Formats: sequence, C-alpha cells, structure tokens
Amino acid sequence: MTGSPASVLAADVSTGACSQSTIYVTATSAVTVTVTPGAASSSSAAAPGSLYAAGGSSYAAGGSSYAASSSAVSYDYAPPSSSSDVAAEAYTSLTTFYGAQYPHSASSSAVAAVPSAAPSSLSALAYTPPAGYSYPAAVSSSGSTTSSTITSPTPAAYTSAAPVSSSAAYSSSAAASSAAPVSPSNGKRGVAYNDASLTSCFEGNSKITWGYNWGQTSAGLPSAFEYVPMLWGMGDIFISGWEANWKAALTAGSTAFLCFNEPDLSTQSNLSPTAAAAGYLTHMQPIKVAQSSVRLGSPAVTNGANGMGIDWLVAFQSACTGCDIDFVAVHWYESATNIQYFKDHITEAHTRTGKPVWVTEFGASGSDAEISAFLEDVLPWMDSQGFVERYSYFMVSNGLLVSGGSPSSYGNTYATV
Repeated sequence: MTGSPASVLAADVSTGACSQSTIYVTATSAVTVTVTPGAASSSSAAAPGSLYAAGGSSYAAGGSSYAASSSAVSYDYAPPSSSSDVAAEAYTSLTTFYGAQYPHSASSSAVAAVPSAAPSSLSALAYTPPAGYSYPAAVSSSGSTTSSTITSPTPAAYTSAAPVSSSAAYSSSAAASSAAPVSPSNGKRGVAYNDASLTSCFEGNSKITWGYNWGQTSAGLPSAFEYVPMLWGMGDIFISGWEANWKAALTAGSTAFLCFNEPDLSTQSNLSPTAAAAGYLTHMQPIKVAQSSVRLGSPAVTNGANGMGIDWLVAFQSACTGCDIDFVAVHWYESATNIQYFKDHITEAHTRTGKPVWVTEFGASGSDAEISAFLEDVLPWMDSQGFVERYSYFMVSNGLLVSGGSPSSYGNTYATV
C-alpha cells in the first residue's frame, strides 16, 4: 500500500466445531493482506498469503482485472507485478449471494457477450438488486417474511501447490464420455461450504453424500462426504496449482470435477464460450486423459437469459469440440414461490444440452416457512428425475442452512425430506 499508513485491525479468530467468524475488510485502493495462521484446527488451517478478499468486481492482485469477454479464443489476464501481490484477491463472491440477480425470461438462441459491470470498491457486495427484489430472510423462528442483507462469506482459504507446467491442449475424439453416470448409493444432495467445520451438522446423513467449496482442496471436509474440486476461473492464481491439485484429488478418491463459476456473469469468472472452451481443453480435458472414468462438468452458469445461462452453455458446447463433458452445471436463484420456473429451468438445461444436470447452486428468497415449502417440493422432484445427478443448496453457512450449531429450520428440511 502506498501513501500514509491506513488503520489496520488485527484479529485472532478461532473456528469452533460448528461455528464461523466473519471479518469485514473495506479498502478504497489496492491492498495486500497477509494472513498468518495461529493455532487453528486442521479443518481451518490455511497457508499464509492465500486469503481471498470478498466483494468487488475485479481482481486486485497486481492490478489484474477482468474485462467483458469477447468471442476471441485467446483471453488475456494482466499478470501480478510480484508474487506478494497475490496475497489479496479482490474476489467477487463465490456465488451471486442471492442479491446479484440476473435477468431471466424465455430462452433465446442469440448469444450475447458477457455483461460488464461497473467497478466497485473492495467492501462487501456492492450491488443494487432489481426493484422489488427482497433478499432472503436470515434464519428466524417466526416464519414471517423479512428482508436481510446477505453478507459475502469469506471464501475458503485457497491452498495452491507449487506451480506445475500444464501440457499442451488435449483433445478427445468423442465429445460425449463413455463413463457411467454418478450414482450415489444413498443420495444426490451435497454441501456447498466455505467453513468445512459447519458441514459436521450434516455428517452421517445418508441423503447428503458430497461437498464442494468452489476451491481445489477440501480444507478439512469430513471423509463422510466425497469432495468435488473446482477450477473456479482462468486467472493465474487458479491455474498455477491446478494440475497438482487435481492429481492429488484423484489419488484421494474424487470422481468428479467442476469448472468456471458463472462465466456468463462479469463479476464472476467472466469468460466467453470460446474462451471457456479453450480453457477447458487445456485444464480439464487432461483429467479425463489421466483417468477415463472420472466425470467432468461444464462451466456452472446462472439462470440469466438473452445470451446468459443456458444460452451461454449451448454456445460453449458448440465451441468445445473434442471436449469430454459428462454433465452440465447450472445455478438458480429466485422466489421460493416460483417452483414451476425452477423445474422448467432445470429440465430445459437437460433438454437443450442433452446432458445430465448438476444444480451446484440454488437458493430461494422468502420466509423460513416459504423456503422449507420450496425444498419440500423440489427435493423429491429432483430425486425422482433421472437426469438430475447431484445438487447442492446455497449454502452451509450460519444464517442459511445452519443456525448456531445445528441445521436451521430449512436446513433441517434439506437434511430430512
């Protein structure tokens, strides 16, 4: 940081068995954050300099930033000026946080460029939702419909292995994999988490079999859940350790891999279909070459319309010739009362792509009772659909699926219905 020293707050945060702490960092200029772990438990330990700073719409490390995607296959990222600058990533939320709603309407065959977003500060979630949109209520016992601001959860500390040179782009003669669909012995449900200790609230539940944290290492996920790694984006901080991490994950027993979080949204991984296809061939296809039985997922798209969402996904499929794509990953955020739209959207993802579907993020806005009613309807529906392989509700965090040391009211619904 240049100029006069700014006020700095140091905090010692300990993570309990089923609780989490939140630290808010607000900056008005580029900042480097160094995190030195103290006596943390194995489930929460992180390497120094690996913390992401939530909020904002661009990377701050070394001034590298995302620009709106174009149709060009090549996609450039400004490298950090030094390795120390990578200590803090201005990393937009790992999800849309319910508030970052995207327009949705009837499907369109036209594919537009990834929408750009105005720059924002590095403080928590600088986004104004559309008129009339209400953030989902925090967990309450009253059951009344209330509005509350969903604060960006601090992403799980990112552990990067020593950089490993990626080999040249791989290709496969078959676009469709011969691998058998994933068939969890007891359930399709997963836990989307940042703090792995919170997942213990759902441990031992036969309906919940897997988990992911938008990262490449499990950060202490209990062995009761299968861990699914994710290559979140195409920035150097993601791809530098990816090869070493996916190889380690295969050794540890991971059978599926995810990639590119919401590439159709400029504040997320922000990639055009052709850029994502090039990245997929280079960084995802080698996993299939190494182990043919592994299952690879498409980039995870929003439920936006007019070139976003499923439109983007179909364009990606067309661009990714020679790619083994075993399933498509989709997200959905809307009102808890719009159940038919949810079912129609998930079905459309399957019919338009011809692939099984993983719903890796979905969230409903409304009262606790409304969210529970939504889950009581859609969970059995997804369990009964052969084309829906896996799904995970957003997310295992206090105020959402967790309340204190136990599942919240609708967290209990997620665990039991």
